[in-house]
Amino acid sequence: MKENIIPVCPIPELTIGLDLSDRTFQFCELNAAGEIVNEGHAKLDRHTLRKYLSAQPAGARVALETGCQSAWVRDLVEQLGHESVVANARELEAVTGRSHRTDHHDARQCPATLCRVL
Repeated sequence: MKENIIPVCPIPELTIGLDLSDRTFQFCELNAAGEIVNEGHAKLDRHTLRKYLSAQPAGARVALETGCQSAWVRDLVEQLGHESVVANARELEAVTGRSHRTDHHDARQCPATLCRVL
């Protein structure tokens, strides 16, 4: 982190970017230093997502974009004691300056840009 930047909110131990599609989700986990510690994908359903999120340290920050699945995912994230940050996909594109997008890239970009600047 640059020395002249003071975060508004404390950076959590773990920040997770989720990119949701109709059937699967991609995830990218960053530690407090902003380093990628884990990446992958899994089937998107309540049971699988609950199992994944329950295994994460309490108070993780979870970032995702708005979409068909984002409302119930946000609710589940918060029920499990994590912080949820839901970003408008168009606004996130304006922040990142990227129009070429993939699920893998979105899972990495969401926590890297959005959650780290809160």
